[in-house]
Amino acid sequence: SRCRECICTRPDHTLRFWGADRTETRVYLPVGPLHPETLAKAFSEVKVSGMPTVTSCTMRLLLTSFAVAAALALHWMHAGGQRAHRGGLQGQPHRLVAVGDLHGDLEQGLATLQLLDVVDAQGQWNAGDATLVQTGDIVDRGGNSLDLVRLFHRLRGEAEQAGGQVITLLGNHELMNMQHQINYVSPIELQRLGAQRFENVVGVQHGELLQEGVKAWLELLNDGGLLAKHITKLPTVAVVGEGLCRTIFCHAGLLSHQLQVGLNDTDSVNQKMWEVLRKNQPHNRESHGLTDSYGPLWNRVLSKEPESMACPHVDEVLRVFNATQMVIGHTVHKQIKTRCQGRLQLIDIGISRAYRGRIGGWECVHGMPTARYQSVEKRLVPSPASFSTG
Repeated sequence: SRCRECICTRPDHTLRFWGADRTETRVYLPVGPLHPETLAKAFSEVKVSGMPTVTSCTMRLLLTSFAVAAALALHWMHAGGQRAHRGGLQGQPHRLVAVGDLHGDLEQGLATLQLLDVVDAQGQWNAGDATLVQTGDIVDRGGNSLDLVRLFHRLRGEAEQAGGQVITLLGNHELMNMQHQINYVSPIELQRLGAQRFENVVGVQHGELLQEGVKAWLELLNDGGLLAKHITKLPTVAVVGEGLCRTIFCHAGLLSHQLQVGLNDTDSVNQKMWEVLRKNQPHNRESHGLTDSYGPLWNRVLSKEPESMACPHVDEVLRVFNATQMVIGHTVHKQIKTRCQGRLQLIDIGISRAYRGRIGGWECVHGMPTARYQSVEKRLVPSPASFSTG
């Protein structure tokens, strides 16, 4: 059909659409409130290749564009008020940014945050009032887990001073550490810890360094230790964003059966998991549901099962938590992908060199989620593949 056009919004205040021959046309819109007169003027000289200038097809394009623009205007007005309350600048879109599992790779983590314009070249917070969510599994596998923990602790303080926010979620590897299952901790990091205990001793064997490193690591997991203080404060779920960017974040994703045992808001889920981590949780149905293989830290139902099985879980969770989309990590993919017609987005691309070593992240601005890589940006809109059974 010659009326097949695709319209999307951009942070630089443009609308982009394509004719039947896939020729792209951009319409640049001014900053500020959008009125019918503004749109009429912007479109007055536009002609999409493969489409007539004055036909019902073009009229449909104009009406569709106006509907999109009107929705954006309302969203900008609402988000602008929120930003003003938080000390942000009027007219600038609020950014919601997320990165997947980092697994002890400080260098790759910093490179990803720089790519997303969250930190500067010195690793200092550079994103103003933006919100950054890290979906868990900072620790294990790579050799700089402790440095990553310290980095995100520092960025949290710097972001708060700038009116922004940093949220680090609980992952299954943080849970395993609190359970003293430390077999995924990097031997390099353990030996480095052990070496600190033999600072003035010559001729220490690698085995001795490793043994002392294990002791030192377990001490960090005891009450008052660096890792214990960090992990026992991590939320399991977070709902962040406004309008079409309102997103529920979770390491592996919530399933609908967890809602049926009272885990139907962020406070109840997070509080119950904190009780588990602090070893004050009685053994009941709720604690088991949080930490087993179908829990929000471990399940792979949403990322691997057919969409006919996964999407009903997603839809019910989105309804209960009043969110537009769910973003999860946990399962490594070659690139950030969508399922359930865009309602589920999977952002673990193996940033750590213990996996793929690929730099990339996710952001949502003006209701449009985007995957950002070193050489390309990709709008995460539903594709024909989204309608398959996965």
